[in-house]
Amino acid sequence: MQWLQREQSAQVAVGVSPAAAIVVLPGVLARLRSHWPQLRVRVVDAVYPHALTMVRRSELDLAVGPLPLDGAGRDLRVVPLFDSQQLLVARGGHPLAGARRLAELERAVWVLTGPRGGPGDPRRLGFEQIGLAVPPVVLECESFTTLLALMPGADVVGIMPEPFYRAHAASHGIVSMPIEEPLPRVTLHAVWRAEVPLTAPAAHLLDAMEAESRSLRARH
Repeated sequence: MQWLQREQSAQVAVGVSPAAAIVVLPGVLARLRSHWPQLRVRVVDAVYPHALTMVRRSELDLAVGPLPLDGAGRDLRVVPLFDSQQLLVARGGHPLAGARRLAELERAVWVLTGPRGGPGDPRRLGFEQIGLAVPPVVLECESFTTLLALMPGADVVGIMPEPFYRAHAASHGIVSMPIEEPLPRVTLHAVWRAEVPLTAPAAHLLDAMEAESRSLRARH
């Protein structure tokens, strides 16, 4: 009703992962400004499981990012948006910076970014499937911003989404390792509460996300 009566006061809150903020969000906001300039958007840095908790508590209208391996849960609706390639990264002078095989990294010291079991967890790279030991994690970072600050001074190996790497890593002395084996791709999803209809502003935001994702897929 507020949207129908006073469009100028409409607002929406969205939680975004680092990859979503870089890959999808800029184009989404441009589409919103073009079609719904009166819509106020609050962007919150959020990764699962925290992002899903915030959606369930109605602190966010939508969340955009990767999902847990076991899914989001039946109480949430999920729409896939865009795939993001994962890279293995290290500081430029790391002794293993030129490694080409996962076997060379079996005894490397790793940093985990984000939640355990998430895209930034080295256990998701498949070491055990090729007969290798799961590498030890000695450093944990909640965000890629923290990883950018710590990695240049530490001999650790980590996982980073390609868009985030392209946008930020080079200026911090971080390099992508030329691993020949295929590395995981992570799908970014839009998530919202299943039992609550999206408000008109949230529906507009979702429409812009899906349109921008289609455009990105066409370019790639």
